[in-house]
Amino acid sequence: MSFVNATLFVSGNFQNQLNGQNMLSGADNNTEGTPLLVFEVDSPAATTTNVTVTNGIRVIDVLGHKNAAGGGGETLQTLNAGNAITGTLDINVANNAFIRLAADTAQNTIDDAQQEIAPAGTLRETTVGAVTSAADIYVLATRT
Repeated sequence: MSFVNATLFVSGNFQNQLNGQNMLSGADNNTEGTPLLVFEVDSPAATTTNVTVTNGIRVIDVLGHKNAAGGGGETLQTLNAGNAITGTLDINVANNAFIRLAADTAQNTIDDAQQEIAPAGTLRETTVGAVTSAADIYVLATRT
Protein backbone atom coordinates (compact mmCIF):
# COMPACT_ATOMS: atom_id res chain seq x y z
CA MET A 1 0.00 0.00 0.00
CA SER A 2 1.37 3.41 -0.92
CA PHE A 3 0.40 6.83 0.40
CA VAL A 4 2.63 8.87 -1.86
CA ASN A 5 -0.19 11.13 -3.09
CA ALA A 6 -2.57 10.75 -0.15
CA THR A 7 -4.39 13.80 1.19
CA LEU A 8 -5.39 14.03 4.84
CA PHE A 9 -8.79 15.61 5.39
CA VAL A 10 -9.06 17.54 8.65
CA SER A 11 -12.53 18.65 9.68
CA GLY A 12 -13.01 22.30 10.54
CA ASN A 13 -13.74 21.57 14.21
CA PHE A 14 -10.61 19.45 14.66
CA GLN A 15 -8.54 22.02 12.81
CA ASN A 16 -9.85 24.72 15.17
CA GLN A 17 -8.81 22.55 18.13
CA LEU A 18 -5.29 22.46 16.74
CA ASN A 19 -5.01 26.23 16.41
CA GLY A 20 -6.69 27.07 19.73
CA GLN A 21 -9.99 28.49 18.45
CA ASN A 22 -12.34 25.94 20.05
CA MET A 23 -10.46 24.90 23.18
CA LEU A 24 -12.05 24.50 26.57
CA SER A 25 -11.64 27.41 28.93
CA GLY A 26 -9.25 27.21 31.83
CA ALA A 27 -11.96 28.03 34.37
CA ASP A 28 -11.30 27.26 38.03
CA ASN A 29 -11.73 23.58 38.87
CA ASN A 30 -12.09 22.64 35.18
CA THR A 31 -12.25 18.84 35.32
CA GLU A 32 -11.20 18.39 31.67
CA GLY A 33 -8.06 20.52 31.76
CA THR A 34 -7.09 22.88 28.99
CA PRO A 35 -4.08 22.87 26.65
CA LEU A 36 -1.50 25.62 26.85
CA LEU A 37 -1.53 28.30 24.18
CA VAL A 38 1.75 29.76 23.01
CA PHE A 39 1.79 33.24 21.50
CA GLU A 40 5.02 33.83 19.58
CA VAL A 41 5.86 37.52 19.36
CA ASP A 42 8.77 38.77 17.28
CA SER A 43 9.99 41.74 19.26
CA PRO A 44 12.52 43.85 17.35
CA ALA A 45 14.84 46.13 19.29
CA ALA A 46 13.33 49.03 21.22
CA THR A 47 9.75 48.54 20.04
CA THR A 48 6.25 47.83 21.24
CA THR A 49 4.52 44.91 19.53
CA ASN A 50 0.76 44.43 19.91
CA VAL A 51 -1.15 41.17 19.40
CA THR A 52 -4.95 41.27 19.40
CA VAL A 53 -6.09 38.01 21.02
CA THR A 54 -9.19 36.37 19.54
CA ASN A 55 -10.37 34.73 22.76
CA GLY A 56 -9.86 35.63 26.39
CA ILE A 57 -6.58 34.33 27.81
CA ARG A 58 -4.76 34.10 31.15
CA VAL A 59 -1.00 34.68 30.88
CA ILE A 60 0.92 32.20 33.03
CA ASP A 61 4.54 32.52 31.86
CA VAL A 62 6.81 34.45 29.51
CA LEU A 63 9.88 33.00 27.79
CA GLY A 64 12.29 34.48 25.30
CA HIS A 65 15.23 33.83 23.03
CA LYS A 66 17.77 36.63 22.54
CA ASN A 67 18.70 37.40 18.93
CA ALA A 68 21.82 39.47 19.60
CA ALA A 69 24.35 40.03 22.40
CA GLY A 70 23.27 42.34 25.21
CA GLY A 71 24.39 45.93 25.34
CA GLY A 72 23.24 47.20 28.73
CA GLY A 73 19.95 48.66 29.90
CA GLU A 74 17.86 46.28 27.81
CA THR A 75 14.49 45.24 29.19
CA LEU A 76 11.35 43.38 28.22
CA GLN A 77 7.86 43.75 29.65
CA THR A 78 4.57 41.99 28.92
CA LEU A 79 1.40 44.05 29.23
CA ASN A 80 -2.38 43.76 29.03
CA ALA A 81 -2.92 46.77 26.75
CA GLY A 82 -1.18 49.47 28.84
CA ASN A 83 -1.18 47.60 32.18
CA ALA A 84 1.88 45.60 33.21
CA ILE A 85 1.43 41.83 33.55
CA THR A 86 5.10 41.16 34.30
CA GLY A 87 7.76 43.23 35.94
CA THR A 88 10.54 44.65 33.79
CA LEU A 89 12.78 41.74 32.79
CA ASP A 90 16.50 42.34 32.30
CA ILE A 91 17.43 41.03 28.85
CA ASN A 92 21.03 42.21 28.87
CA VAL A 93 22.22 38.66 28.12
CA ALA A 94 24.37 36.88 25.55
CA ASN A 95 23.24 36.20 22.00
CA ASN A 96 21.12 33.00 21.83
CA ALA A 97 20.47 33.09 25.59
CA PHE A 98 17.13 31.87 26.90
CA ILE A 99 15.10 34.37 28.94
CA ARG A 100 12.53 33.30 31.52
CA LEU A 101 10.67 34.74 34.47
CA ALA A 102 12.59 33.94 37.66
CA ALA A 103 10.43 33.34 40.71
CA ASP A 104 13.04 34.67 43.15
CA THR A 105 13.10 38.30 41.98
CA ALA A 106 10.51 41.01 42.45
CA GLN A 107 10.81 42.24 38.85
CA ASN A 108 9.95 38.85 37.40
CA THR A 109 6.41 38.42 38.67
CA ILE A 110 2.96 38.10 37.10
CA ASP A 111 0.31 40.54 38.32
CA ASP A 112 -2.84 38.50 38.92
CA ALA A 113 -4.97 41.62 38.49
CA GLN A 114 -3.69 42.06 34.91
CA GLN A 115 -2.89 38.54 33.69
CA GLU A 116 -6.34 37.97 32.13
CA ILE A 117 -6.80 39.57 28.72
CA ALA A 118 -10.38 39.87 27.43
CA PRO A 119 -11.46 38.64 23.98
CA ALA A 120 -10.22 41.11 21.34
CA GLY A 121 -7.87 42.54 23.99
CA THR A 122 -4.24 43.50 23.45
CA LEU A 123 -1.25 41.41 24.46
CA ARG A 124 1.68 43.84 24.31
CA GLU A 125 5.43 43.16 24.35
CA THR A 126 7.74 46.11 24.91
CA THR A 127 11.51 46.00 24.52
CA VAL A 128 13.69 48.88 25.62
CA GLY A 129 17.34 49.36 24.79
CA ALA A 130 19.82 49.36 21.97
CA VAL A 131 19.67 47.53 18.67
CA THR A 132 20.67 44.41 20.58
CA SER A 133 17.42 44.18 22.56
CA ALA A 134 15.71 42.14 19.82
CA ALA A 135 14.22 38.84 21.00
CA ASP A 136 11.66 36.20 20.11
CA ILE A 137 9.11 36.17 22.92
CA TYR A 138 6.84 33.23 23.80
CA VAL A 139 3.85 33.98 26.01
CA LEU A 140 2.25 30.92 27.60
CA ALA A 141 -1.44 31.22 28.37
CA THR A 142 -4.65 29.30 28.96
CA ARG A 143 -8.12 30.15 27.68
CA THR A 144 -10.42 31.96 30.11
